[in-house]
Amino acid sequence: MERSANPHPAAVIMTVTQQRDDIEKSTSARFYNLAWNYLRQPAKSKSNKDRILYGTMYFDKNGFVFDQFLVSRSLLGGGELTVDEATARIEAFPEMVSDSKSRGSMRFGLPKGNAADNIDENGFSDHFPVSIELVEA
Repeated sequence: MERSANPHPAAVIMTVTQQRDDIEKSTSARFYNLAWNYLRQPAKSKSNKDRILYGTMYFDKNGFVFDQFLVSRSLLGGGELTVDEATARIEAFPEMVSDSKSRGSMRFGLPKGNAADNIDENGFSDHFPVSIELVEA
């Protein structure tokens, strides 16, 4: 990673980019963000309705790409292990996806007050899982 002009030795800057060429040509440590592949991903809801997911978690009726894969140059090719970029995705099985467009995943909920009123036992998390496939050379 690149060191900043900050005199504090623990101050490290990590450069993240959406341009693969930036990674391949760089001499400094940079990371390619595979989350660009799933900024807008089609899915089916628990009632088999078509949905578009705009993030890995939803807050205040908005989707956010909170969960991301950052890969270094060595995983982009030429090494013993590479990432298959096309496989970066949100894992959103229908039983995980809310019917409401303002919600993403089916949440368990947090027990506040009467837990029976705000916990969905069919839920799983407030974030969708994300996945990639790695390929051995």
